[in-house]
Amino acid sequence: MNKGRDGFSLVEAIIILVVLSLLSFVGLYIYAHSGSSQSSISIKSGADIEVITGAGGMPPKSSPGQLLTGEKFTVVFTEPFSSLENWQAAKEVKEISTTSGKTSVDLPAGKYGVYYIYGGQKTLYSDLTLENPRNDVQRDKQGPWYIKINSLQRTKLEFSVNSQPV
Repeated sequence: MNKGRDGFSLVEAIIILVVLSLLSFVGLYIYAHSGSSQSSISIKSGADIEVITGAGGMPPKSSPGQLLTGEKFTVVFTEPFSSLENWQAAKEVKEISTTSGKTSVDLPAGKYGVYYIYGGQKTLYSDLTLENPRNDVQRDKQGPWYIKINSLQRTKLEFSVNSQPV
């Protein structure tokens, strides 16, 4: 007489279980992936580095103004220098090397001291000196001394290198 009207049929129960299982799976998937993606997000900024030969005492192996290639050139990013007298003692954050004259580095946005190593000699990045300041460089004579890497744009650093005599 009224068969099948007193509750759910087997087909309806299976459909409900499938829908609940799908909703649970999707919810757990979103929950699991939202936590891991948030922890791995970090805003990084880059510094494009070009190593250019320069004039100044020693003749370069290539024409002045061209990229220096074939020789190792290392750029060292440090914590800001407390003073220009002790810049070599600053704690190193990142070091990169190139022999092609071009490289780039990704760093968190922040303030960094910069020097380079060429021919075994450490040299302070010239924009950090009082004689050659830039807008994004701290110029207070008391320090700390740094360049600023912004989170929304790449900062281009150029180094003019005096090559060894031919």
